[in-house]
Amino acid sequence: MGEKVVSTNVINIVMSSSDEYSIHCGTLIISILKNSLPDEKFNFYIFETNISEENKNNLRQLTTIKPFSINFIRIDKSIFNNEYFTKEYSYMPQVKVQTFYKYLIPKLLNNIDKVLYLDVDTLVLGSLSELYNIDLTGKYAAAVENNDSYSAINKVGTKHYFNAGVILYNLKKCREDNIMEKLFNNHISLFKQDKLRYVDQCVLNYTFNDNIVIADLKFNVGTQWVNNKSKICKEAVRKAVIVHFTTPRKPWDLVFIHPHAEKYFYYLQYSTFKLQKQALLHSYKKYKIKKNLQILKLIYSFIKSYFLFPWYVYKTYKLVKKRLK
Repeated sequence: MGEKVVSTNVINIVMSSSDEYSIHCGTLIISILKNSLPDEKFNFYIFETNISEENKNNLRQLTTIKPFSINFIRIDKSIFNNEYFTKEYSYMPQVKVQTFYKYLIPKLLNNIDKVLYLDVDTLVLGSLSELYNIDLTGKYAAAVENNDSYSAINKVGTKHYFNAGVILYNLKKCREDNIMEKLFNNHISLFKQDKLRYVDQCVLNYTFNDNIVIADLKFNVGTQWVNNKSKICKEAVRKAVIVHFTTPRKPWDLVFIHPHAEKYFYYLQYSTFKLQKQALLHSYKKYKIKKNLQILKLIYSFIKSYFLFPWYVYKTYKLVKKRLK
């Protein structure tokens, strides 16, 4: 574990990860480092329960890209070992226990007053300074409002409904108002009322109760926006600082729904997870070859049809003329 970086430009970032997802956590860190400004420094806090020492070292070795501090904070999973957290949710079957670790952030990071939480299925394509320096005075957090059907089916009754994959926390105010305790209590209460359609996201929205800053859409460009043709969404996709692969299908599954999905493999090239990286990149190259062959076949079919069309017309003309005699 590196020494904590001291700077006026330090950005504190927290993520939750399992051992399986640690390679994706690493790719996210790479994207942050590669797109950071020269004077930006980072403290990473990784909430985990089972990341192997080998994979922790893989993450530590990313300091060769740019120096940073990384702190692994082990979570006792038994805290969530009850029906309220272990149920498989019909609307979000991909939800794992790690998503609830964000409830613990105010308590476990009690020595800092502000932190940026990022889901590990995100990528950063620009500097985080603008987002991190949002004024949170009197607010619990800053987040991006869902500009899609999530808002229309908001079951928790708040004016705004934000996405919980990217949250800038005002930890000082969260601790002052015992937010961690409220999150757990509200989770159980909403569970009993069958209002956890989007699970932790509903709990956070209900608990913060509009006491948040709505951040620019470019700081959380989700997959659900791909088919949204509104001017504001198209602009956000074009200027994306943080992209979020919000469906159960992720880039590493070779499903490219999000317009920025293939950028995952660009940052993966710098990964220190050698065997996993090689396997993923090999699968990606095979996919690209197959896709390019399909494109070439389509082009060939078009060219063939274009040049043979006159011949088909002539043969048809001759056949018709013959039968009319």
